[in-house]
Amino acid sequence: MRSLLLILLMLSVSAFGKDDHTISKSQVLNLISEYKQAPISETGFSAVRKILNFAETSKDVLVEVSPENTPWLTHQNVSDPIKGLLLGAYVVGNIEPQLIMSKKKSNHCSGAIEVARVIKLIVLPDAAAEIKLVELLNNNSMKQHQCSDLPLGRTLNNAE
Repeated sequence: MRSLLLILLMLSVSAFGKDDHTISKSQVLNLISEYKQAPISETGFSAVRKILNFAETSKDVLVEVSPENTPWLTHQNVSDPIKGLLLGAYVVGNIEPQLIMSKKKSNHCSGAIEVARVIKLIVLPDAAAEIKLVELLNNNSMKQHQCSDLPLGRTLNNAE
C-alpha cells in the first residue's frame, strides 16, 4: 500500500513540479492554509506541489492510499486531471491533523472531507457526471470508515 502511495505521490509531484528544498512542519501548515483558501488556482497548485513533496519525503506523516480509501483514484470514469486534483486534496486533508497533533497516523476521514470540499469547487460543465460519480464514491468510502462524526464544514484546527 505504501508503494502505491509513493508511486501516486511521485506522479502527482511530477505533474505539479518538484521542489528541491526541505520545508518545516509549520511551513507546511501555512501552505495548507494557502491551499485551502483557493485549491483550484495557481496559488493552490503551487502550495499542493510543496505539500505533496513534503508528504512524500517526511517521516512525520503517513498517508495510506487504497481502493477502499480513494475509490475515485482507480475508477476508469474519473479523468486523470480530476484524480490528480483530488489526490492533492486527500493528502492535504490527511496530513493536516497529523501535523497539528504531532501524531503520525493516516487520517482517512480528514482526507475524504477535504476531497468532498474540493469536489464542490470544481466547475466544469462537461464533467458533471464525473463529479457526481466522485461524490458518490467518496461518500461511500466515508460511510465505510464511519466519518460521519466529522461534519463537512468543521475545521480540524480549532485555532482557526
